[in-house]
Amino acid sequence: MKYFFESFVFIYFVFSLSIFSETVILKNGNIIKAKVVNQNPKEITIKKENGSTQNYSKNSILKIVYKDIDANEAKKIKEEEERKILEKNKKLTDKKISEEPIITEKESKKEQTQYSRRNIIFSSMVLPGWGQYKENRNIFAIVYPSVIGVLLFGAYQKNREYRNASNDYNSLNSPYFSQAPSSATFLNPGTAYIYSHSFDSQKEAVENHQKERNMYLFSAILVYLINIVDAGYFYKNDATQGILFNYTPSVKKGFLGESIFESKTSFGVFYKF
Repeated sequence: MKYFFESFVFIYFVFSLSIFSETVILKNGNIIKAKVVNQNPKEITIKKENGSTQNYSKNSILKIVYKDIDANEAKKIKEEEERKILEKNKKLTDKKISEEPIITEKESKKEQTQYSRRNIIFSSMVLPGWGQYKENRNIFAIVYPSVIGVLLFGAYQKNREYRNASNDYNSLNSPYFSQAPSSATFLNPGTAYIYSHSFDSQKEAVENHQKERNMYLFSAILVYLINIVDAGYFYKNDATQGILFNYTPSVKKGFLGESIFESKTSFGVFYKF
């Protein structure tokens, strides 16, 4: 008996839904009494009271009321839905307006950090790598001053060696002048050669240290100029660039067994467009 009663209630409910009409309220204000027979993500198909079917885009539908209502009630529902839509749009507009000052402030700060080409070049002239740092090219902001610092230190070391060698050379008297060996010693070709070679070797050492010092200074000036050209040419440029630097120290034996320090430095810049 209980099962029969539950089945009867279920059948009655389904039958009631099938005979009750649904009210479709369109955004243009039209109200249609019909039954929704099919739908997909984009549109619905309704069956009107006269038995005809018609498809409607879901974008054109304001609301579907699954019961039969009169015109006044449909109008109230339409007005309520339109009010909700207006409130939703107003909230979105207010949110957008509230976010605009934040965006404007960020853009303003970004504009303030945009330096001119002249400012970037001048910064790199005052301090190598400073202009690159202002443009957030941090690698080259470190490379340029570091390379120049290494080269200047190498020039300082070579200049110190040059001065020491020069003092030794000036204090070394030629065997042909004062404090020269005796005539008998001088007449010995082997002894004369040793004295002469020692004098010439010291002179050559002075010249080599001077050349190496000048090479370091020239390299430092060259890197400094490249730093300035880089700051101006690559100002807001999308091209990629790189620096190649190689420093190879070495020690070799001189003719008389003395240690002679030498170094080879290679430096280059590459650009990729």
